Amino acid sequence: MSPRTNGKGVSEPDEEPRKGIQNLPVEISHDILARLPVSSLVQCRYVSRIWRQLSHEVSLLNMHLLRIGKKNPSLIFHCLDSAINQLHFLELSNPLCNNEIACKINIPFRTSMPDKILILDSCNGLLCISNEFRNDPYYIYNPFTRKYKELPLSRQFEQQRVEAGFGFDPIGNEYKLVKMVYYANPYTGPLPRPVYTCGTPNYPNSEVQICDISGNTWRSIGSIPHQFRRQSTEHLGSSKEIICLNGRLHWLKGSGRNFGYNDSNPRIISFDLSDEHFYEILKPDCGSLDKPGYLLLVLGGCLSAALYSKDGKVEVWVMKEYNVKESWIKEFDIEAHPRNIDVGLQRSPNFHVFYVHGIWANRVLHGISVRVLCYLENGDILLEYKDGKLASYNPGNGEITDLQFQGLPTRFNTIVHIGSLDWINEPQTTSTRIEDVET
Repeated sequence: MSPRTNGKGVSEPDEEPRKGIQNLPVEISHDILARLPVSSLVQCRYVSRIWRQLSHEVSLLNMHLLRIGKKNPSLIFHCLDSAINQLHFLELSNPLCNNEIACKINIPFRTSMPDKILILDSCNGLLCISNEFRNDPYYIYNPFTRKYKELPLSRQFEQQRVEAGFGFDPIGNEYKLVKMVYYANPYTGPLPRPVYTCGTPNYPNSEVQICDISGNTWRSIGSIPHQFRRQSTEHLGSSKEIICLNGRLHWLKGSGRNFGYNDSNPRIISFDLSDEHFYEILKPDCGSLDKPGYLLLVLGGCLSAALYSKDGKVEVWVMKEYNVKESWIKEFDIEAHPRNIDVGLQRSPNFHVFYVHGIWANRVLHGISVRVLCYLENGDILLEYKDGKLASYNPGNGEITDLQFQGLPTRFNTIVHIGSLDWINEPQTTSTRIEDVET
């Protein structure tokens, strides 16, 4: 190393050459960092200024999100035991091991939400959070970067019922929150008494309200042609009645004679986040999807439906090619028959406790005892039971294995989460933004 002279005539060695990842081509640096779990990628931001700059680049975030979406998902657990707004996070390894520990996630805006929180959905590493009644304000939150954004207040009615969905518009390169508001007309004299269906008020008027997250503005696009169908058998604490896939929100059409169809033949409705129009997703001409009692979900990037029978059996249908009616197939049945019922337990007529494949589970009569969550990296399916137990189901041999993790709350609702460092205010470039990564 040749010496150099400073301003005082004293010889000094030349600067040390750059070493490590900062001396690699950007493409190779991104390829290395994109293989890390999101918790490790967060830690890389504190190694050096160069690493911090690398971790903010959009191309790395897109590459990381694509790769992490092909592995075991992360899980966020929302505690249901009390009004405490507490979340836990768990990164699943492959293979799964019982020494994995769930860590608490701080909610920086918790004090501004006195009611219990509700996680509407997770999209590309961002959570959409409201209070349990789906009222304003809504928050967009990345639990790893701890960045959050409070959305402005939307138009309110004196009597209203709100259903909301959150997702990403891949064409407009925009995250959107969509509120379907059913309300009593406040301008025509006395408020009419709402009609109740399954304990839920159905108001005569409606309005679709959309918030473009980056623009931070609300706008109305008119009334709603399709009534939302609130599940009377809703999984305890579950908000996944509206799901996002392929840039569309999906839910089941409303129930009851007031909405022009027989409840025994529910319909799947979608809302395109790009053109902001409603569509119907066609179902097979025959089979179980003509019956009530199922929930929509995403499995392996495909729109799916889990049909729940009274004996605890779960029938899973998958649309292999999106929006192609003939591609619906019954993928498998999950045998979850109740057994070993303890008749000596004190319980109400509508409450049953039973033993399912090594798992104590609580089931409301005609309700849902188990929820299908997602595929795991090894091809198994992750299940959540109502009492806060997790299990994996092997479609090949039908075996169900209990999963034990440390640090979980006693009762919880599970949100499948693809961890990312993405943020809505990060600079974006055309054609580099990826679409939703689904598990």
